[in-house]
Amino acid sequence: MMAWSDTDPLGDAIFGATNNNMWECYLPSFTDPKSVHIAVYVRYDLACTFSVVNHTSHPLSSIDSMVLDFSFKDETLRIINIYVTFHGLFFFLYAYQSIPIT
Repeated sequence: MMAWSDTDPLGDAIFGATNNNMWECYLPSFTDPKSVHIAVYVRYDLACTFSVVNHTSHPLSSIDSMVLDFSFKDETLRIINIYVTFHGLFFFLYAYQSIPIT
């Protein structure tokens, strides 16, 4: 991830997630923090209201995608968050055949 400031317009490399006590941060399973391309932030009060499950062992989970379930009572919402280029998206969809490619 890159951060830009007024003093360094070329940016500074930042590894890891930002920390804010108003947000819960969910990350994929990884061994090298420099390789992660995705993170999911959920407002802390919302994360306390719902049960949030980060499925790090799901087949779609990787350093570029995450699968999270938000559950409340008998309802569950599954969120699939993907960070890929268009080129990568083609291979992602082809590999998992979640959407037919024509």
